[in-house]
Amino acid sequence: MFTIIGLMMVASLAAMAIIGDDGDSPPEEEIQQDVPEPESDPEPESALEPEPELEPEERSEAQPLFTLQTDPVTGDTNVTVAPEAQGRLMAFLETGEINRFGDPCSSAEYFGLTLVLVPEDVDFEAAANGFDWQSFRDANIAAGITPDRADFFAAIGVELVQQWDLGERSFLEPFMWEFLDDDDQIQFVDGDRMPEITANRDIEWFELTDDRELLYQMITNSVVSEQVEGPEGIVDPRTSVESFSQGTDNSPETVFLTPDEGDVVMGSEFADVIVHPQVDTTAITIIGGAGEDTITAGLNDTIITNDDTDADLINIDTFPGFAQRYDEVPVIRAGPEDVIDIDPINSIVISYEIDRGAGVTDYVHHIIYTLGFDVTPDQVMGPGGSLSLAQYYNAACMHLLAVVPGGSVDLSDPANPIDTRVAPPQFQGAGLGMYSAVLQGETVTPSTVFQPVPVG
Repeated sequence: MFTIIGLMMVASLAAMAIIGDDGDSPPEEEIQQDVPEPESDPEPESALEPEPELEPEERSEAQPLFTLQTDPVTGDTNVTVAPEAQGRLMAFLETGEINRFGDPCSSAEYFGLTLVLVPEDVDFEAAANGFDWQSFRDANIAAGITPDRADFFAAIGVELVQQWDLGERSFLEPFMWEFLDDDDQIQFVDGDRMPEITANRDIEWFELTDDRELLYQMITNSVVSEQVEGPEGIVDPRTSVESFSQGTDNSPETVFLTPDEGDVVMGSEFADVIVHPQVDTTAITIIGGAGEDTITAGLNDTIITNDDTDADLINIDTFPGFAQRYDEVPVIRAGPEDVIDIDPINSIVISYEIDRGAGVTDYVHHIIYTLGFDVTPDQVMGPGGSLSLAQYYNAACMHLLAVVPGGSVDLSDPANPIDTRVAPPQFQGAGLGMYSAVLQGETVTPSTVFQPVPVG
């Protein structure tokens, strides 16, 4: 973001430089009109020398130093560096601050990755930190040029191969200047999948030690990095689903699964621990199976533990990405013997009775994180207004973490009523308690009342 702002400033200054031209120099066309035509006869065509043939070395300079092949679905990228291209591939994992002036609830950090081709005789950090970027800006402004990202790297003799935007991590800000320590603050990672990057020569990986984008550090002569073994230092949702099936003490069994092997993860007859990566958006169904299982889910998942009478434990943590992904939180179908353990202390459970019309009423429980459940509907909307649940949560700085269906009642045919309501699981750890509300559809109005529910 700050890079874009910086480039816009350069463009503005360049425009000012052009507008500020005093006009003393005559246009190029007028100069050409004042120059007399030569009187001597032109040389015959045969006397003209043919253009020299390009040597092989000169031809190769016009060829690209590298080519990219990118999978349009996964974003996986293969880099092919030309054999004659000298240099090494360096990948920099980067973060940068994002100022969200229009969002009263959160600020954010940017995640990115920059891959460059650096000549062997160029010390990247020394070149970036020793370059006179002010003169570079001044020269471009004087020429009326707005340099792009690649131009900044080219200025120090480096080729920009690719730059990836890998999403952002958001932080909820406290209300009324309330101070929150690290344990109370919640972070959401709306991270894009780290692409798999392969090349026909080795890639050296580096992590920037300052929380700013690489380009910003370059133009402020402050590049500092540490070499790392690979891209593990940044958000990577492509971890495997791990199901630990504990057999006998002498013969434990461990099964490793990944979403690529199917969209259903089934527990064993033993007590399983099933963990789906929290930043993986792959939609899978996790079925606990027999035994007292412990399950943690990611986005888009369906968790089923009401298939037996064993007491299963479902962990609800400060899941990444849920702040912006209302429709992608996990759906938990748990039995009354199961326990949903809610880790964030600033969390509530709201049980909704939703009138769908035509005699149909749905029952559902929402697990929500909030800095304080003290924002009433009439405070975020005017008289006669209405908001969807998603809009209300956003306006009140509340973030949906999980949905627990509670069944429904269908009285559309009075002679054949259908009641599929189920007893709720046990909610453990909701620090701000439980509430209930009645809605007409999933719509909140100023008259909606969130009623406290006694617990225990």
